[in-house]
Amino acid sequence: MKIIQILCLVFTVPSFFFTACSDKHAYSNWDRSKFEVRMTDAPGNFESLKLSVVKVEAYLDGEGWIELSNKTESFDLLKLTNGKEVSLATDYNAKMGSYSKIKLTFDNSSGVFLDLYGAIKTDSMLGRGNARVELNWMGNNEVEIDINKELMAHADASVLLDFNVAQSIKQKNGKYMIKPMIQYLKNEKTGVKGKLNNDLYASVFLTNGSDTFSTYTNASGSFLLRGMEQGTYDFLMVPKSNHYTYGGVPDSYKIENVVLVDGEIKDMGTLTW
Repeated sequence: MKIIQILCLVFTVPSFFFTACSDKHAYSNWDRSKFEVRMTDAPGNFESLKLSVVKVEAYLDGEGWIELSNKTESFDLLKLTNGKEVSLATDYNAKMGSYSKIKLTFDNSSGVFLDLYGAIKTDSMLGRGNARVELNWMGNNEVEIDINKELMAHADASVLLDFNVAQSIKQKNGKYMIKPMIQYLKNEKTGVKGKLNNDLYASVFLTNGSDTFSTYTNASGSFLLRGMEQGTYDFLMVPKSNHYTYGGVPDSYKIENVVLVDGEIKDMGTLTW
């Protein structure tokens, strides 16, 4: 953050000296705290999606956009699953107040390894066929996300953003497009986790009729969904398309009336089809 000094007067008194500076951006340490922005991923059925964030800003109500970081952070979104995160910005000198938006500016150059054959590829399979597909950005590479975060003195604040890969990638006229769909996880400590004890990859859904949250199991069958309000949900797992032909495997696995408690990650245990 740039600090512009408008007026500085030096007063001398018999016992000590002090400096009084008039500057709307020059705040004392008493009205500043740490503000961190992190990102996790609701994954898609792709090999990898490598992106870079080149600037992070936060909107302070009554004042405007404040730059938290202009350092480039590069990451593979498909590795940010099951609780893994990346820190995009940490401002140890952020001003107190109410923040209502986060703005991320992405580097325009990116690539994604798509799962064109309906199976998760290993590194040894990359390069076969038409695995690598370059993405085209749809619209601006700046993304604004609504948040609701109050930063108070000596009380650090952290914002967790969820990048929904499956909803962010579109195919049109043979080309693959990217338009980042990112949401603020207000209740990151509320959700479900578990593991699928089969040689299957599956989509995982949690719905209460009006809101639906989704993710995929990883290579070990584990999953984590968080960010929902407490309440009663239906839990659903659906095997990915390449596994539909497996003998004896149902097309879905459903558990109704799963109760989530605020501040708890409910462990669904090990599930078997």
